[in-house]
Amino acid sequence: MKNRISCLITLGIIFFNSNIFGQINKGINEINFVGSVSNISGDKTSSTTFQFVTGFGHFIFNSVEIGGNFSLTKYEDVDAFGTVSGFISLYPQIKILNKAFTYIGGQFGVGYGSGENPNIFGVYAGTKIFISDGGAVTIQPYYLRHEFNYGGFNNFGILIGISIFF
Repeated sequence: MKNRISCLITLGIIFFNSNIFGQINKGINEINFVGSVSNISGDKTSSTTFQFVTGFGHFIFNSVEIGGNFSLTKYEDVDAFGTVSGFISLYPQIKILNKAFTYIGGQFGVGYGSGENPNIFGVYAGTKIFISDGGAVTIQPYYLRHEFNYGGFNNFGILIGISIFF
């Protein structure tokens, strides 16, 4: 219990520190490392999914970021495979103490490394909470559709990780 309270106090001090400002501006680059444990469903079945994603984005406008992601995905009872996708994220000018930014976006890509590589498309929304001038914690709920020739799977989850801005 003491560890939880200490952690909350530390996060509060970091979040409310007036010297930290988010760097969401035209020309800024972002690298992120996020992961999730989620649930997929399709064809009257469901299973647990483990996913690790790394990506690179570039802000072409103050509120528009484009980029690409590479991911490694592992379903229960299915060999791991990867995905390559492009994305676009829109950042409405909603700021919380200049430290947290919300965003929405979409992505489209293809899988690789499995017997039948799927097309992948999805939507997401999230928040980046800056803990330093160039670093943020990313929390991103998402929906992805993995479409194979014989059908497909729906994947719902939350990616959590870090983003580095430069």
